[in-house]
Amino acid sequence: MKPTSDQLLTKWRRQVACRRNYVHNRHPRSSAAFGYLTCGPVVDDFIEVENLVVTMLFDDASDPLFRKIRLDGYKASRVPWGIQWGGAENNCFCKDLSLAPRYGGRGSVVDLANDKLLRLGLQLDRLAYYVENPKRHCFYLPKLWAGFRAKDALLLVGSGPELERAATRARTSPQKMMNRLCRSYSGLVLYPFDWVSQHWEKTVAVFADLRRYPEKQVFRLNNPADDLCGFQGASQFDFYTTHSVPTAPVTGAVLPIVAGVS
Repeated sequence: MKPTSDQLLTKWRRQVACRRNYVHNRHPRSSAAFGYLTCGPVVDDFIEVENLVVTMLFDDASDPLFRKIRLDGYKASRVPWGIQWGGAENNCFCKDLSLAPRYGGRGSVVDLANDKLLRLGLQLDRLAYYVENPKRHCFYLPKLWAGFRAKDALLLVGSGPELERAATRARTSPQKMMNRLCRSYSGLVLYPFDWVSQHWEKTVAVFADLRRYPEKQVFRLNNPADDLCGFQGASQFDFYTTHSVPTAPVTGAVLPIVAGVS
């Protein structure tokens, strides 16, 4: 049975509030935790990438007078060079778990009625607290698949270093590797996204594969501003910039909203 909102508040008091002074007077934790929320249907372990909200928790010491436990959520969007995860335009929420959750909480305060977010935040905080020296130096994003109509899939030619490496390991040609991993789903023909990202104009949908993808990860974090930005294959990510703390002016941004998160 999942804990109620009041039970989660009691857990927050025991887990976070009891060490609040300790948190604000110690060095930031070297561990960060990474999870995800879904805001759309998951069918056969696939979800459209736009319906996946990745969630990052880490200690933010950018303000020396007030240490935050940042709990940020980001969506992904399709761009000409691949997939953009995060950034100000894709920031769904930016919470501070060191602040007491309350009903109707807005801004940096977690809404106590949103037990799904609070439960995940406490799980990530506990993971980052107990795993002080994680071996992993980075999180990894879910495997993505690009979906094409059958008539367009017939003419596709894959490319890129990811395809070349896979073909070399399998001791086959890139095109045979494409045929080997081709699959059908929901009336579409799917290929690994990194191999066909250059065909973004013909892509009908992009799916995240959650099969065997961990619900939570913990990794070493040295410099959030640097470590939470970068590339993985054809995916670019920025899990540091939020719409409330932009690193550069952002105009005309339409911020995605997750139901129940404010």
